[in-house]
Formats: sequence, C-alpha cells, structure tokens
Amino acid sequence: MRTTRILISSVLLLTLAAVPTLAETKEQAEPGAYARNLAFVGDRAVQLAEAISAESYGWKPMEGVRSVSEAIMHMASANYFFAGQLGTPAPEDVDTSDMEAITDKAECVKILEASNAHLSKAFDAVADAGAEMEIFGRPGTVEDMMLIAIGHVHEHFGQLIAYARSNEVVPPWSAGGDG
Repeated sequence: MRTTRILISSVLLLTLAAVPTLAETKEQAEPGAYARNLAFVGDRAVQLAEAISAESYGWKPMEGVRSVSEAIMHMASANYFFAGQLGTPAPEDVDTSDMEAITDKAECVKILEASNAHLSKAFDAVADAGAEMEIFGRPGTVEDMMLIAIGHVHEHFGQLIAYARSNEVVPPWSAGGDG
C-alpha cells in the first residue's frame, strides 16, 4: 500500500514538473502546413463547385440558409477576410462586400480559386505564427487565426458536400469508388 502511494506520488510529481517544460516547448505548426492543407481541401471545394450544375447554384435545402452559389461565395469572401487579418489584404480589384450576390457558376468557380490562392499566399507570408493578435475581440495568436481560417474552409467544404449529395452529385474524387 505504501509502495503504491509512493509510486503514484512520484509519477504525479514528475508529471507536474514536466508541465511547464511541455508548455515552453510547444511547437507551432509550420505556416506551409496550412497552405498545403488549404491546397488539398480548397482544390476539392473547387472540384465540387465545378461538378454541381449551374441550374443547381440557386438551390438551398430550406429557406433561411445559403444557396449553393451563396455558400461558395461566402467561402471566397471569408478567404479574403482571413487573409486580410493575417496581413495580406485583398487585391484592390476584389470587392468582397457583396460577393454572395454573384450567382454565375463560372464566375463563382473562378473567384473561389483566386480566393484559395490568396489565402495560401497569406499563410506563406506569416513570419511569426506565435505573434499575439486580437481575434474577434479576444486575445490570440496568428496561428490561432490560421486555424480559424482553415477550419472555416473545412466547414463550408462539408456544406458543399452535403449540397452536392442532396443534388445527386457524387464528389469527383469518390466517383470511381462506392461514392
């Protein structure tokens, strides 16, 4: 019994002693990892945008939610927003104020591709992912903002998958399998 208590106490003390060391050595992700992740998921989002018919771009699962084109353009607009938060503002010829009003399929695909490239450029330009910054009124780091940005892309990529499936569109990368 005494040996067990000594063993548990020793393990607990060693664990507590290691906590500050673990916190101090927490490594940040390499900014390029975010760009590679965006290249993968962003490319698939573009593939879905291309696979969904132009006639379905106005489709929405119910009132009060975004249509296919609105979801795609929301992704694009947000990509420019997050890039700006990371210090890479949208090009002067890009107006994000009313992007969700764009409904033409070819234009939506083109803008989504350009926004993905722009966000990737912003990720690549990050010099110090650990730098502190305010994020939506709260303290955070540049890496936190990068995580929010890539999480947003994934969120709306998932939305596009659901929209595509609801319109009987099999995602191109799974068309050869069991779909």
